[in-house]
Amino acid sequence: MRIALHNPFQETWFAESELARRIGLAAQTLGWEAQEVRSATEIQAFQPDCVLALHNNAPKLTEFPTYGCMWNPPVFFEQVEGAIANILTYDGYLVASPTIEQWLHRLLLQTPKPFLKAPFYTSSPATPYQAPDLAVPQLFYCGSNWDGQRFQALFQALDAQPYTTIYGNPQGWSYLRQSYRGALPFDGSSVLKTLQQAGVGLCLHRPEHRQAGVPSMRIFEIVAAGSVAICSDHPFIRQAFGETVLYLEAEASATEQARQIDHHMAWISAHPERAIALSQAAHQRFTAHYTLETLLQNLETLHQEVLPEKQFTAHGHWQMEGEPSVQVVMLGMQQSEAEIGRSLLSLSRQTYPNLSVLLVQTEGAAEPSAWHHTDVSINRLPLPDGLPLSSILRKSAAAVQSDYVGFLEAGDTLHPNHIGLLVQCLRQNSHAGMAYSASLCPEAKSVQSVTPIRPFSLERLLRLDPLIAPSSVLMRQSCVAEILGKEQADPQLQEAGWLYLWLCLVLKTAVLFNYEVTVTRAIPLAPLPDNQQKALRLIFWHQEFAPGLSLQSSQGLSGTSAELTGSLHEAQARIAAMETSKFWQLRTAWFSLKRRLGLPITDS
Repeated sequence: MRIALHNPFQETWFAESELARRIGLAAQTLGWEAQEVRSATEIQAFQPDCVLALHNNAPKLTEFPTYGCMWNPPVFFEQVEGAIANILTYDGYLVASPTIEQWLHRLLLQTPKPFLKAPFYTSSPATPYQAPDLAVPQLFYCGSNWDGQRFQALFQALDAQPYTTIYGNPQGWSYLRQSYRGALPFDGSSVLKTLQQAGVGLCLHRPEHRQAGVPSMRIFEIVAAGSVAICSDHPFIRQAFGETVLYLEAEASATEQARQIDHHMAWISAHPERAIALSQAAHQRFTAHYTLETLLQNLETLHQEVLPEKQFTAHGHWQMEGEPSVQVVMLGMQQSEAEIGRSLLSLSRQTYPNLSVLLVQTEGAAEPSAWHHTDVSINRLPLPDGLPLSSILRKSAAAVQSDYVGFLEAGDTLHPNHIGLLVQCLRQNSHAGMAYSASLCPEAKSVQSVTPIRPFSLERLLRLDPLIAPSSVLMRQSCVAEILGKEQADPQLQEAGWLYLWLCLVLKTAVLFNYEVTVTRAIPLAPLPDNQQKALRLIFWHQEFAPGLSLQSSQGLSGTSAELTGSLHEAQARIAAMETSKFWQLRTAWFSLKRRLGLPITDS
């Protein structure tokens, strides 16, 4: 397998950087290839079988199956909308505790997204056991303190002990006086080598990690190095390693924990054989269940489950009995041949079988040379230049002969499983006439942004937010034909042509969001110009899409305020008309003459 390891952090002090190196070493042992990446461009260049998002700061960025590494306590991100949106983009999940698994289950419970998962931990590659030298045992700890001075009181108490050796980001350990030994390379092996030389490793957990049952990477690296582990009490460590490690009272004060560590270090010095037996037993459990090589095989099992479940498995594009037919209308009226070719290529890579293409071009345009060696049938529809978008959509829809219809704007690309997932969504929800997915859009410096990963919102649509990318939609052809089938139904709209279609569909049928990311747009979705918004408000004048919801109410233009605004405008227009009339001009001249003569200008 080829695995892209998406590390969103540029700084080297984050654990994700060291973990990426360790996964790379384990993958190499399995005969796989792993590469650390930081952008969609790097992922595309690597062409992996799958992507591991090493932190929930990183959403799915490409068409490749992407698995979220869920090894942080939910309390760290469950109130962060952006983090939850990122998590919802993943195709599967690598889960580090039952608490995280339950959290994900609840998050996905009311969505059409299947919960596909496998156990995974921030572990280490397999290592041969090498007994530690405990003649003069040293207590090893390595950390970056990215979240502040973590456990500062404890480490200040340990700083005076001759056995304490601390490594990591120098900025995180500036308060230590004698135990700090500098930084170690993040290369996947230096930490383990230094640990083995020290003989004893310290593993601490924040309360959030203990409550969520999420283990730190410290426990795995200590036992992988063959060192003796001193750990704050933790449910996972109790279950996984039992009495093969030494424990601290997790809720004890820093002074008490320092006393317990001192007691353990004295016991290790006095009983080196028994301590070595503990380290060997812990290493055996690690080797049997928790090496990264073993966990990567869990990933491979998950990947083989995801491929068919998420429609990544190709069937060819011949007609398969019992499968609905899909025609994608590819709009290439003004776009370049390169843009059209890129979009057509993405259609040829669709995994869904019963697929055909209707290529809409300006009359006289040549057939794109990029369309070769594909089993997707293609028809062309030439149209006059200068037609508004709504007219193009109506004429295109009239030429479609299929069960489902989608539109693809030239330059946009569909991920291989796009059509398959949307067909699946519509087949499982017969009440819905339209389903859509989320889309990516490249921004500066190869960064990808994702359209909002939220349930379909009628109110947002009525506010005319750019909520739905045109290329991300699949509709029942019968619904589209009913809306666009009559020539007199053409509203002659340009930019608002898409929103007109979505609003008409919402009036007639249910709309579903499938919580998947399956489209990459060439340009961002843009707000509608004011004149197009006014046109839509006129077309759907006070039509209720749901009780109390109209374009006017959703945009703050309805009810008493709108009526008062209308009355005010009407009164102002009447006054303006009166002031330009001959009567008003004579009246004004008469009042001016009376003032000069000193006569009253009000009735007595």
